Amino acid sequence: MLRPDVAAALVFHPRRRPPWPGWLGEVAKWRARIGMASIVVITLPYGGPLRVLEDWWDGKMHHLELGAPLLAAVILAWRALTWRRIRREEVPAIPLPVRRIVLLYAVVAGAAAIMNPLLAGMSAGSWWLGVLGFAAMCWLAVFLLALLVLVLRFFFGIEDAHPMLVPICTLAIALVLFALRTDGVVPHHEALRIAAAGLASTAVLCVTELVLLHRRGERLDRAPLPR
Repeated sequence: MLRPDVAAALVFHPRRRPPWPGWLGEVAKWRARIGMASIVVITLPYGGPLRVLEDWWDGKMHHLELGAPLLAAVILAWRALTWRRIRREEVPAIPLPVRRIVLLYAVVAGAAAIMNPLLAGMSAGSWWLGVLGFAAMCWLAVFLLALLVLVLRFFFGIEDAHPMLVPICTLAIALVLFALRTDGVVPHHEALRIAAAGLASTAVLCVTELVLLHRRGERLDRAPLPR
């Protein structure tokens, strides 16, 4: 727990294995890489490398800002509908992904609240208080970075609630992002083409994943199968 990356992983790394077969995971990985490469190639002539990086970061934060509340709403609605069919011993009343979302907001708010006192203590206190304050800030910075990487990579570990919620939540977030998209520096027709291609490829992967999970025996009205 003294290592900030370990502390972040204990909470934000999914406990269940990825629900999809290996080949589908590889398809999804290459789909994301090709999609990112296409966006870079299309965007570079209009904004340059720094604008591409800025748009990528803004897109990730927009994804997180809109996706986290939507994800929590979908999972809580599913848990309420399955309350009588799935026991709390199998899936908690507030599933792990929702708790991680709440914890993320709490960590961000807490980090912002303690940053100013740490800086004030470092400047006004003795040298050892400055050293302790600097060490605490370094630990907090690494913890927040590791937390952000885990959240962007696993998106709160939706499979810890139910594997079939992964494609459902992914498609729901993709639809919302498509509806609320902004063009940026790219002309409207190009931006629409990028967004439509991303939505279509995401939908194909999500439907394929749902079919495969259904064939494996997963059902939304039942607890997840053993690992």
